Amino acid sequence: MMTNKNTFWAMAAAIAAFFLLIFPALAQESITRPIYFKVVGVADSDVLNVRAGPSAGSDILTGLAYDASPVEVFEVRDGWAQVALGEGMGWVSMHFLDKIELSNIEKTALPEGISCGGTEPFWNLVMADGRVEYSALGEDDTSFTIFEAGQFQNVGRSVNFVLAQASGAQFTGIVSNQLCSDGMSDRDYLRRIEILLSSPEGTVGQSGCCKVSIAQ
Repeated sequence: MMTNKNTFWAMAAAIAAFFLLIFPALAQESITRPIYFKVVGVADSDVLNVRAGPSAGSDILTGLAYDASPVEVFEVRDGWAQVALGEGMGWVSMHFLDKIELSNIEKTALPEGISCGGTEPFWNLVMADGRVEYSALGEDDTSFTIFEAGQFQNVGRSVNFVLAQASGAQFTGIVSNQLCSDGMSDRDYLRRIEILLSSPEGTVGQSGCCKVSIAQ
């Protein structure tokens, strides 16, 4: 069983060093400032229309529940907010959105309940209540306990780290505020994650995208 914190910090330092090497090369327009809203002013028998473009004349794609929250906003244009739903993107009127603040994981800027995933192989995780719940196609699920989490001081709230452990396994995650694509859908994500999973059999690195799901 590996429980040495020095091992965690070594892994975190390695992935952090790699990330910070490539960070300056990232296109500046890809850096995001995630903000969250709740739907307001819509009758409980109605929905907030999600349209194909930022105008009342654009086609209706789907709808948000009258109390949907939290809603991640990607861009604001002329009183309209771009949001992601399912596997696509759409626009809703800012008139029906009210900004909210979410509870964060320990000393990070990561919202409780943030979920991340990737492909080849398919995997996903959820960070909440002091734990990282990880699952991957063809593998047993693993529940890690978070013992350290925070922000990179030199890039402020844009980059966060999470260190966690389970019996015989270790988890290091670096989450950055930058546009991310899963390569399979027509939607974007506001955060990217790099993770290291270490066990007696070795260490595996994976990359993916993160979101905060809408409860509706």
